[in-house]
Amino acid sequence: MPIFFSIGFRPFFASGTLFAAIALLIWGVFWHSGANLLSPVGGMLFWHPHELLMGFAQAIIIGFLLTAARNWTGLETATPSILCLLFACWWSARAIMAFGEGLPLFVLVISQVITPLIAAVCIGAPIVKKQLWHNLFAPALLVLMALLDSSMLIKIQTSQVFPSDLFNISILTVVLLMTMIGGRIIPLFTANRLGIPKPEESRLSLLLCALPIILLMIIIAFGETLIQGSGGIASWPAQVVLAVLSAAHIRRLIQWHTMGIWKHPMLWSLFVFYAGIPTGFALLMLNPQLQLGSVPWHMLTVGAMS
Repeated sequence: MPIFFSIGFRPFFASGTLFAAIALLIWGVFWHSGANLLSPVGGMLFWHPHELLMGFAQAIIIGFLLTAARNWTGLETATPSILCLLFACWWSARAIMAFGEGLPLFVLVISQVITPLIAAVCIGAPIVKKQLWHNLFAPALLVLMALLDSSMLIKIQTSQVFPSDLFNISILTVVLLMTMIGGRIIPLFTANRLGIPKPEESRLSLLLCALPIILLMIIIAFGETLIQGSGGIASWPAQVVLAVLSAAHIRRLIQWHTMGIWKHPMLWSLFVFYAGIPTGFALLMLNPQLQLGSVPWHMLTVGAMS
């Protein structure tokens, strides 16, 4: 097998980046001229957020976790043959979403969930073998993404209802993963590059950054009335959760920060993009437009995730 399939991040980082560039060009053409270059499942307005979440973001997540789990456990997560299979399944899923309008629902669902489910097994197996239970969040979140993806497809295909709530929960799932992984790599990279002690984060700080995201996902799952509130503004439970999240992530950045990062683009870029998380939560708290296409959600996706 070529070196390209020797480790998880190589095929998936390259594929995710290339696909994002192509997808944004296609979206730009559609947005500015109305020209539809595809025959996508659910239409272009569904294809755009679906593919940037379940296509681009999922590819980067899978590539990172396949590599990280190998480092965590000292065990191989995927052989070159398995990586080739995952690579083929992921690209097939992108083609089906782009040109699969009219395909049976079960074909659509299977095509989209097979990659994250196989990846979850590859990542989870060595974690279980080594009994590193605190890392099980990684494969669990991939399984959650597969469940959300299948639910989106069922909703858009059977009831023709745009699944904004499921998209929002999917975004928060990725943000939760960024919260967990960012808390490990940003202070570690900073300490290693600058030759300083790694700042230790308390369990309380981590919980305040992570658990309210899960609570917000639950609030959204119970319906937009709990988010919109009276008068079109965020309801007070959502406002409280969003305020806690914004403050907790800002505090986290302050704890990690040292002036030396500004001499190293690799470091300050991590801080700048991670800052998109508390900024996005603050905008969600203040902005009455909480739909998927609003600025706050794009701050979490374009500003932080990408």
